[in-house]
Amino acid sequence: MMSKKQEKYSVGIRIFHWLTSACVFTLLIVGWYMTSLEESVPNKYSFFNFHESLGIVVLVVTASRVFLKFKSNQLELPSHLGPYEKKLANSVHFLLYGLLFLMPLTGILMTLLGGYKVPFFIFEFPNIFPTNKNASKFFENTHGIFAYTIAALIGFHILGILKELILKKKNLLKRMI
Repeated sequence: MMSKKQEKYSVGIRIFHWLTSACVFTLLIVGWYMTSLEESVPNKYSFFNFHESLGIVVLVVTASRVFLKFKSNQLELPSHLGPYEKKLANSVHFLLYGLLFLMPLTGILMTLLGGYKVPFFIFEFPNIFPTNKNASKFFENTHGIFAYTIAALIGFHILGILKELILKKKNLLKRMI
């Protein structure tokens, strides 16, 4: 176990955290923007290709992050947190990690079952699935619901840090910087 004197996450955990944050923030903005575009907009699908490629990056980074998280020593939640605060923090983290896997997977399944190949920047993954528009629509709807859910969870995550900083004068952000 890690000594209680360590106040920061490992460099790898911090890099993966901020890389994930930047990617997810970008994905949410691009995702909401691209889905609002009319079919006639030139280069509309270049936004989709970028979005799907970045989603695969998030999937790989999240898998690497989880591996590193379990391989390295963990910081414990601060002792000043009450039991409900610890349970809430753990729940938000668990749900965020789950959605960081499920968001890209639902996007990939939506694309493949819609009859398309999955782009990864200048490459394409072949489509080995038969087209199933109903299943594709299900994963499209699920992907959309997950987008709003992950945005809300990120909001809770940020509010938790701000609550600690403003109300308790505890700067938990320094653990991740």
